[in-house]
Amino acid sequence: MVNEKEIYLILENIPDPEIPNLNIVEMGMISKIEVTENEIVIFLRPTYLGCPALKIIEEDILSSFKNRKVKVEVSNSPIWSTDYFTAQTKEKLCQCQIAPPQNENRKIICPRCKSSDTIIKSNFGSTPCKALWWCNNCIEPFEYFKRH
Repeated sequence: MVNEKEIYLILENIPDPEIPNLNIVEMGMISKIEVTENEIVIFLRPTYLGCPALKIIEEDILSSFKNRKVKVEVSNSPIWSTDYFTAQTKEKLCQCQIAPPQNENRKIICPRCKSSDTIIKSNFGSTPCKALWWCNNCIEPFEYFKRH
């Protein structure tokens, strides 16, 4: 029988479809795992309701456990939050030129040059969870992962 740690190791190989250098575990999308003799139930917490990548993620999970009976339950409780991001997850966001979420009163730091001389250009980025920002120091646009 497979244990929870082994399941997490498998899930860590499933990239987030929108940010492929992060996996679904790093994104905080796995809320719980239940293992019984007959099946594995993985509780998937979407980053937001109506996430267009949700079906792809479910299919990726099921195909990663080919020889086992696995069920994916989409669960909105507890609701997903960027608070699930670890320091390592935030660093990986910076590596792909996405500023990680900040507390409300903090300046958004450019992921390229680390300057705080930044301004918002649009509340909408490539996905609903990101906004478009501009760095006045390195004169480059970048995306900011909105705090949820």
